[in-house]
Amino acid sequence: MANIEIIESANEISLKGMLTFKSVTTIKQAIVRWLEKREGVTIGLSGVRYSDSSGLALLMEWLRYAKQQNKTLNFVDMPEQMRAIAQVTDLSNILFLGDSSGK
Repeated sequence: MANIEIIESANEISLKGMLTFKSVTTIKQAIVRWLEKREGVTIGLSGVRYSDSSGLALLMEWLRYAKQQNKTLNFVDMPEQMRAIAQVTDLSNILFLGDSSGK
């Protein structure tokens, strides 16, 4: 079981569950396929109950792909637990762009 669910609506995707090494491999291509069909995507992270460093690595990989394809990708509502990892790894300035929580 992947422990992560993708909920799609219009130009937004919400992730629900846990972003771990095991789960990121199962959803990695789903966002790429979404970006291929759209100019931009917003990914809501409020439903992420837990993330290890592989979850943040996946977000960075999606950002790199979006930039290479001249697409817009925003992450919103990042949980505090993910923020803490991002701050320790110096990714917070990159990943918090477009974060609706204003932190």
